[in-house]
This record gives sequence, structure tokens and C-alpha cells, in this order.
Amino acid sequence: MLRATLFKSRVRNEFQYDFARNRFENIASSDNRGLEVSYNGAIDKTELAASLTLQDPTDATTGERLLRRAATLASASVWQSIGAWRVGAQWAYVGPRSDAGGVSLAGYSLVDLLAQWEIGHGAQLFGRIENLFNADYESVAGYNTASLSGFIGLRWKFQ
Repeated sequence: MLRATLFKSRVRNEFQYDFARNRFENIASSDNRGLEVSYNGAIDKTELAASLTLQDPTDATTGERLLRRAATLASASVWQSIGAWRVGAQWAYVGPRSDAGGVSLAGYSLVDLLAQWEIGHGAQLFGRIENLFNADYESVAGYNTASLSGFIGLRWKFQ
């Protein structure tokens, strides 16, 4: 299914954290308008999804772009079922944006690998590798983000 959504929103009394001054600040009113296009579908046992958001989040009083808000966001994922296994990959992109103090944050892409195994009786073993290519990025200026990481776990659903 392909979807396209035009949006426009206004938020009043929004809080924004200023890491440089270590405090919250009030934004009297903010506007965001844009377009989001998404796709979800399947080809045989392969599930596909993708989305693209083009937006313009601004402070309605000053007209300035809101901090840490990219104009462009994108993602894509693919999942394949193989017997009791389900394996996949996902990609996410965040465009360049500004941070407090006039700092520019570069855009970045992340790739993750995921796997799930249905053990049975409601039990599932899962694992994921995040930031597969060990991208060096900041979502907030001066704060570290996770490098290449791996996780494994067990889920159990009561039936």
C-alpha cells in the first residue's frame, strides 16, 4: 500500500531542552508542515516498507528552524520469513539540522540487521545488530551515540 500525507500542525507551549545551558525553554508556538510518503507491501514471503518525510518545523514567533529537527527523514526495511526464522534489515536517514549555539549537525544513515526465531509455545529468540557500519554521528551536539552494538533476547507471550 502506498500512502501520501500532507500535514500542517501548530503546537503551543512546546518545551525544548537546551543542552548548552542545561535547562528547558518554552517555545510559545511552533509550526510544522510537510509531506510524508510511505509504502508497505510484500512480495511472496518478503515484507517491504519505506518512508520519506519532508518537513519544515519552525518556531512560529521567530521563523527559525526548530533545533535538532531535520527537514528530511527516510527509512526502509526488508524482512524475509524462512521457516521458523524471520530475518531483516533496516535503514534510517536523518538529514542535517542545527543545534544550540549555532552548531550544525551532519546528516547520517544507520543500518541494522535483525533476526527472530519462533521456538514454539509463545517463545521467541531474537537478536539485532545496530549501527552495522559503525557510523559516527550525533543526535545532540556534544553527546555520544551508540557505536556498533549487538543485542540478544528471549520473548515469551502468554497464550
